[in-house]
Amino acid sequence: MAIEVKNIANLIYSKQFEELNRMFKAFNPLKVLRMDNHEIRHSNILAWLLDHEENHGLNSVFIKKFVSKLVMKPENDLFVSDSQFS
Repeated sequence: MAIEVKNIANLIYSKQFEELNRMFKAFNPLKVLRMDNHEIRHSNILAWLLDHEENHGLNSVFIKKFVSKLVMKPENDLFVSDSQFS
């Protein structure tokens, strides 16, 4: 399944992603738990978020947002232009 850059860009500006972004900026549970300097735990949390079958209720929203941010970075233009995204 080819993903078009236009579709990914549309994800970035959707109301759902804006709401999610606002929620994440408002509260940082890692700081509250004093775990913001524990890389292994961060990796476990990222693995949990990236797995669309986990119980976080985000389905594939997190992974789509994550990939869209990578694709839209100017320093990744070379990689994007040589891939199926172009």
